[in-house]
Amino acid sequence: MFQWLDGIRSARKKPRILDYEQLDAAFEPMALKTVSLPFASPDIIANADSALEKIFRLPQGGLVDFSKGLDWSINFESANNSWQLWLHSLPFIQDLVVAYANTTHGPYLAQAIFLLSDYLDWLNNPVASVVAWKDEHAITNRSCVLVHLLKKHDEGAIALPAALVSAISQSLNQNAEWLFDDSHYVQNNHGTMADKALLQIALSPGFLTTERSRIWILRALARISMMARLTFDSDGACTENSSAYHLLNVYLFASILDFMRSHSLYADPALEQIVAKAESVSPYFVRTDGSLAMIGDSGIRPTHWVDNQLLASKTGTKTFPGAGFFISKGADLYVTAKCGGSTFSHRHFDDTSITVSYKNRDLIVDPGHYNYDSRDPIFRSIRSFRSHSGIFTNDCDRNAWPNPADPHATGSMTAIEGQNGVLMRSNLADNASIRRIVCVHGEAISIEDQVIADTTVRWRQQFVVHPRCKMTIDGKVVLIEHDGVQCRIESVADSAYIVELGETKYSEKFMQVEPTQMVYFTGVSSHVKIFTRITVSES
Repeated sequence: MFQWLDGIRSARKKPRILDYEQLDAAFEPMALKTVSLPFASPDIIANADSALEKIFRLPQGGLVDFSKGLDWSINFESANNSWQLWLHSLPFIQDLVVAYANTTHGPYLAQAIFLLSDYLDWLNNPVASVVAWKDEHAITNRSCVLVHLLKKHDEGAIALPAALVSAISQSLNQNAEWLFDDSHYVQNNHGTMADKALLQIALSPGFLTTERSRIWILRALARISMMARLTFDSDGACTENSSAYHLLNVYLFASILDFMRSHSLYADPALEQIVAKAESVSPYFVRTDGSLAMIGDSGIRPTHWVDNQLLASKTGTKTFPGAGFFISKGADLYVTAKCGGSTFSHRHFDDTSITVSYKNRDLIVDPGHYNYDSRDPIFRSIRSFRSHSGIFTNDCDRNAWPNPADPHATGSMTAIEGQNGVLMRSNLADNASIRRIVCVHGEAISIEDQVIADTTVRWRQQFVVHPRCKMTIDGKVVLIEHDGVQCRIESVADSAYIVELGETKYSEKFMQVEPTQMVYFTGVSSHVKIFTRITVSES
């Protein structure tokens, strides 16, 4: 019955999924009430004014200047995938329509009609428009923008030419069939967003009463049920290897539940329990000032609004073996460790990596998130072990996972009961066994690292520091200071080593990068055990 699931790309065991007949009998959908727009910008009017000049402000801060002529097939000199993703999501169309709704300024709507008509004409050329179908995220976002226009026209809030209404409907039908096709499905938040968009298309004007609408709804609901079980581990942590993506997925699934309730759609009873558990552990991922530790593809701030007062005030320690997270959150000291996990989504080569902040000042950091372009040298640098604060050998310098079919194969994490700590085992190096123990006691962190190799290897215990930190080295003692707070790193080893400085990249915001320093204790041997004590205090 479920042959369509066979095409979904996954290295994990698929959980139980709802029965089609059960779903088909369980709901009677109603017409679309609200549209979840893909972009939230505080500068709608400024964006719309810019779009009047054919200069498009993209959601992550970039500008595309088409003032001398529209070129939807454009290739960008750097970070091409990221730029094309946002361009073909049509955020400028959303800006213009929302600005018109807020102001009734006619040129906004006229420009939206002109730009969208030109874009949809271009989209009809299958050769020229191939770039518009490269990224499922762009198709999802574009669909939501088009549904919003169609609904506003149906409500009489805007008046669109009949030819454009027909073109929008045809494009949405094409998008829906594309999103429905499991060969295009991506098993992470992109797939969940795609199914949310598919539901909105199915319930939108002109589609609700069609036979395909119900088929789209059934598949979207079934995949959402499946993805909820895969997105969060048994303890409630998101498996996408990123503090930012935990919050994003909690928000995403909670919004889907609200959408299901308001549109009389059947919701898997387990879905509410999964979301509730994920919400309950969300405070661990938010520091007391509402910022994030930049683990995996995370920026310094959440990608959407979260209730910081609710999340930031809660403290405690929790290990999430399934997601590969350890978090110790105190009133002042915040420590994370990352190793292993059950997916490769948004994952770096960061097994055994830690972050340390004190009084919300970053001291020891991970590099953050630059872009999504795997061929970009900055992307590769940030994703590399050389940009993370862990214990590694030079053999960890790789661009492919040890076992691409098994996310668990890179490492594992186990809580140390009664010690406020965690044991991590990394398999990033083919010829060495790497182990790290991290324990947090008061305002001190103890680390025990061990490398056992088949032959002599170059090992590195490294710490990346925040760009605004001042670092001094006295012998083999490292002092890191940041805006009135400091941490002191002292390491001893049973094998000879030296202390060296290096540079790497740091990215607090998408498409923004700056250099920063790192310090590493490094030696050559087949076996080493390193004992490290990190203490934090006010300067």
